[in-house]
Amino acid sequence: MRFKFDSEKGKRVTYFTSKLEDTAKIHRANLSDYVCTGKNEDGSYKGRHDSWAASFCGSCLEKAKSLSNGTAIILKEFSFTNYFDKDKKIAYPSITVFDFDIVEKRNKDDDNGGEHQSEVEFLVTF
Repeated sequence: MRFKFDSEKGKRVTYFTSKLEDTAKIHRANLSDYVCTGKNEDGSYKGRHDSWAASFCGSCLEKAKSLSNGTAIILKEFSFTNYFDKDKKIAYPSITVFDFDIVEKRNKDDDNGGEHQSEVEFLVTF
């Protein structure tokens, strides 16, 4: 799994509802990101979708509850964790979101993940 974050622009992801129930202080959802892994022979892009369980809390709680499936958001403040259960040999990556912006319309010129000076990359292996 790969997770790139630009500290100035934030991280664009797509929001999806979760089967997990909310609590009074946490809204649960799933976040997904498309990762380009190269090009096909015809020039089209190939890649995969990475996804994570997400918990929205704090000042963004009510804003998160109003999101609908497929909404693009930009993560501004978040914490990324990767709990590994040694007995089951399974990793549980998750994101706790404290602040985000809603993307009104995706800009095709936005490289979203291009090389930037302030970019931080998290690489998680299982």
